[in-house]
Amino acid sequence: MNAKSKDDLLADPLMANLINNNLKLTQEEISKNLALLLEVKDDRALCRTCKDKNDCPKTIKRRIIIPVMNEDRTLTRNYSLCSKENEDFIITANFFLLSCPRSWVNGSKKTEYGIDDFYYPDKGEPRGLSVSKLDAVKALASVIRGESDRWVYLRSEAGSWKSSIAAYYVSLYARKHPGCAIASTPKLVEDLKSLSINNKNEFEKQLKRLQQCPLLMLDEFGNEYQTEYVYSNILLPLLSYRSRERLPIFFASDFKYSQISGLYASKIGTIKAEQLKNLLKDRCGKSFAISDSNLD
Repeated sequence: MNAKSKDDLLADPLMANLINNNLKLTQEEISKNLALLLEVKDDRALCRTCKDKNDCPKTIKRRIIIPVMNEDRTLTRNYSLCSKENEDFIITANFFLLSCPRSWVNGSKKTEYGIDDFYYPDKGEPRGLSVSKLDAVKALASVIRGESDRWVYLRSEAGSWKSSIAAYYVSLYARKHPGCAIASTPKLVEDLKSLSINNKNEFEKQLKRLQQCPLLMLDEFGNEYQTEYVYSNILLPLLSYRSRERLPIFFASDFKYSQISGLYASKIGTIKAEQLKNLLKDRCGKSFAISDSNLD
C-alpha cells in the first residue's frame, strides 16, 4: 500500500518536483513523511479544481499546506495563502483603483498572441507583431523601464487589445511602483462628479490620488460624459497636474486627438477643446493606431 501511495505521489508532476527538487527527500524520508505528503497532494488537487476562492471546500479556507523540514528530516505542516488569495492581496497592494478584468493584470489570461510575445523590459523584440503594435509596445515598455515619462495614447475603432496590453504594462510597472490606477474613464468621471456634489472632501482626496499615483491608465477615453463641469473640475485638473509633474498616463481610446477635440468643442468651446487636444499631442506625441488583428 505504501509503495503504491509513493508511486502515486511521484506520478504527480507537482509533487515529484516538491519531493525531489525542493525537499530533496530520500526514499526512506518519503516513507517517513508519507501521511503528510499525501495530505499535501490532496490539498493541491483541491486547489487545481477551484473556480472561486469564496467556494473553497477546505477546512482552513483559502490556504495551502506547506511542508516544512525539521532538523530530524521530518516534515511539519505549515500554511500559506492560496494562489487566488495571494493574487488578490498583490493586486490590492499594487492598485488603489482597478476597473478592468483581473486577468489583464495577473497574467492568468494570455492574449491572442500569447503573453510571451510582448515586449518585456528585459527581452528582445517580439516576433509576429505588426509595425503599429511593435511601436506601441516599445513606447509602453520605455515608460515601465523608467526611460520615458511620456504619455502613451493607443487607439482603435473597436476591440480590447489596446486596453488589455496597456493594462498588462501597468501591472508590470505596479510591481515596483505600487499604488497605480486603471480607470474606466466614463465610470471614473461619473463617480468623481457624484463625489464632488455629495462629499467634497472625499472628491478632493480621490482626485489627488489620481493626480499623484505612479502610473494612471485611462481606458475608454473619450466615451465619458462631456460637460464644462467635467472638463474644468475633473479632467483638466487631472491631466494638467500629471503633465506638470511629468507623471505618465496610458490612454486607450476609440478616437483620434481631433475627434476628442470635436467631442468636447460643443460642450466647452473651441478654444478649450483645442487646449485639450494640444495637451494630448504635446505629452503623447503620436497616437498609435492599432487594430485587433495582427495586420496593418
